Amino acid sequence: MSTRFASLANRAVHASVILAVAFLALLFIAIPGPRESVAALFTATDENGPNDVPGQKDLTRLSVDTISGGLAVTWNWDVVSLSGNNTADACSLFDSDGDGFANFSLCEVWDNGQTEVDTRLYTCGDARADRCTNPALVSTFTSSCNVANTTDDPFSVGDSYPRDTKATCTINLSDVGAASAQLLNVCSYPSQEPNSDPSDCVLVPRDGFLVIVKVASPDDTTQFPFVLDSETTPLFTATGSETSSAIPVRSDINHSLREVLPAGWRLDSASCTLAGGGSTGTKSGETISNIDVAQGATTTCTFNDTKLNPALTINKTISSGAPYDSVGDVISYSYLVTNSGNVSLPGPVSISDDKATNESCPLVSTVGN
Repeated sequence: MSTRFASLANRAVHASVILAVAFLALLFIAIPGPRESVAALFTATDENGPNDVPGQKDLTRLSVDTISGGLAVTWNWDVVSLSGNNTADACSLFDSDGDGFANFSLCEVWDNGQTEVDTRLYTCGDARADRCTNPALVSTFTSSCNVANTTDDPFSVGDSYPRDTKATCTINLSDVGAASAQLLNVCSYPSQEPNSDPSDCVLVPRDGFLVIVKVASPDDTTQFPFVLDSETTPLFTATGSETSSAIPVRSDINHSLREVLPAGWRLDSASCTLAGGGSTGTKSGETISNIDVAQGATTTCTFNDTKLNPALTINKTISSGAPYDSVGDVISYSYLVTNSGNVSLPGPVSISDDKATNESCPLVSTVGN
C-alpha cells in the first residue's frame, strides 16, 4: 500500500521492525498531520486544533498501537464531565475493502460522571470516509472499550487542561474485516448517530482519491518517487512504468504533486484528469500544483519520462575529385555530424582525422538545437 501510514515518526516506525512494518501495511491512518514522539505506534492531535467545536464534541488526540490479533486504539474528548442527560459519542471507522470508505464503526458512549453507557459495533454502507452510512448494529463482537479520566490533554487551552476523558479500546480485527481492516479515523457524532455529519474528527477526512500513473521510456527498474504537498517522504514510488492504488487525500484543499526526477531522465509531460473528465492542476517544472480532488472521486495524474541518451553519428564521404587514380591526387572529404540521440546538443563540433586536416563542422540536430 503506497499510501500514508507512511509517516509515523516520519513515515517509518520500526517498533520491533517486523511487527511494525506488518501493521504499516495493514493500517490506513498514515496521513499527514501533527505527530508526537510517544510510545504508541501512531499518535496524532486534532488537525483542526484545540477547541474547534464545543463541549463533548471536541476530540483532541488519537493513538494506535498493535496487539495480538488487533489494535489498541485510544482517543480523547476535551471534557471530563457532562451535564443533564447529555452523552459524549465517538466512533472509530474502519475500511475493510480498500476503497477508503467505512465498512465498520466501533463507537464508545459515556455520560456525566464519566460513566460508560455502551460500546457499539456497526456495519456501514461503504459510502463515506467520515461516517457510518446505513449503520446496522452488530449483536455479537469481542472488541471492547472503556473510559477514564486522563492527564494527557495535548492542548493547554483545553476546557479542563490538563485533563481529558480517554476511551481505551481493544479492537479485534476479526470484528472489523479481519486482516484487510484499515483504520480511517475517529470522529464524534451528535446524539449517538454515527451516520450523521461528524461534529469533530481527529484527522481531517481523506475522502477523495489520487491515482499516480508513471510512464517510463524505457520501462526499466529506475525508481520515481512522488511527493505530495509539503511532505518530504514520498507518497508513492514507482518502479519503471507503474500505477499507484487509489490514495486517499483531503478533498477540502487543492494539492501539489512533485516527481523527484532521477538523474539521467527527462520529464516530457505531466497532467492531471478529474474523475468526470477535464483537466486540473498547473505544471511547473516537475510539480503539478492546484490539483482538485473531489469528495468520493478519483483524480488521476500521469507523468511521462524518457531516459536521456546523448549520441552523435559522423558520416565521412569523399566530397570531390573522383576518380583518384594517380599518385599525388588530393582527396577531399566532407563530414556530416548528426545528433542521433534524444538530448539537444550545442554545435559546432570539431573533428580530428589522421587522414585529413582538422575540420570544424556544423551539428545537424534531430532533437532541436
